[in-house]
Amino acid sequence: MSEAVKRAAIVEDCVAEADFIQENAPEREAMKQDLLAQIDAAAKPGAIVASSTSGLLPTVLARKMRRPERLVVGHPFNPAYLLPLVEIVGGRQTSPASIEAAKAFYKSLGMRPLPLREEIEGFVADPLMGTFRTFHLAGGEGGMRHMLRQFGPALKLLWTKLVAPELTDELIDKVADGCEDQAAGRSIKALKARRDDFLVDLLALVQKYRPEAEGRAGRL
Repeated sequence: MSEAVKRAAIVEDCVAEADFIQENAPEREAMKQDLLAQIDAAAKPGAIVASSTSGLLPTVLARKMRRPERLVVGHPFNPAYLLPLVEIVGGRQTSPASIEAAKAFYKSLGMRPLPLREEIEGFVADPLMGTFRTFHLAGGEGGMRHMLRQFGPALKLLWTKLVAPELTDELIDKVADGCEDQAAGRSIKALKARRDDFLVDLLALVQKYRPEAEGRAGRL
């Protein structure tokens, strides 16, 4: 049995009875399009399909799907194990019912969905720190240098849309050197611990004052 057939069989087994399917494949447009088409063909008609892409447009991802109205982007904020926020982005053919179903599903998991009114490259953002520091930590022990070399091909479209210079090896080295200089000798582990400690304290503060704030909002 070929790898393609094996993968199709596994996809069918995974999604056939699911009500909500979250696709988390690598950030490669063609790969995601093919996988989402497989999921769409195997899933039952009422199932919602969500992609965790951090920048590819849902309209583009849904091009090979027979039911593009069921596709949404469900993009969790970083770090996903602490932040309960998730962006929900619909494409041109996504139905309002699919957006509402996705919101309800994420809420049932204790997450706070943030639906966007229209799709744009990159969506909203990850909170707390700037993009470079976020990428630096997302690269693991290799930092920004590993992040850009690993995910650079998927980022090139978004990068050039910002009228930035071409993402060459030389530019990667300059950006990575800058991130390492800004880190001032602190390891990735230390920077992540500092970020996570801050987020835990911030979430506790939000929880402390949320009931009164939400009550006032309701009265207004």
